[in-house]
Amino acid sequence: RDQPGYAVSLTAETTTGVILTKDFNFGNDKQFTLPEDLGERAALSLLDELFTGGCVDSTNQSTVFLLMAIASSDNISALKLGRITT
Repeated sequence: RDQPGYAVSLTAETTTGVILTKDFNFGNDKQFTLPEDLGERAALSLLDELFTGGCVDSTNQSTVFLLMAIASSDNISALKLGRITT
């Protein structure tokens, strides 16, 4: 069922070419009362991603781990992460 709301998606590219993203959405819960609150929280979260370092943002870590796990045994993978999220 569709619910009214709004969303924001922010993307940043580092000087080394790493692209990090952060997505937030607002539905019917009263977590955000104004769109500006959502934008502020998304911007702060993106800055948090940038300051933790690494080459994979927290949203996409599980996908990268899965792809590394199913890679062929003669293809060695290496990955630089900031903090690991659950």
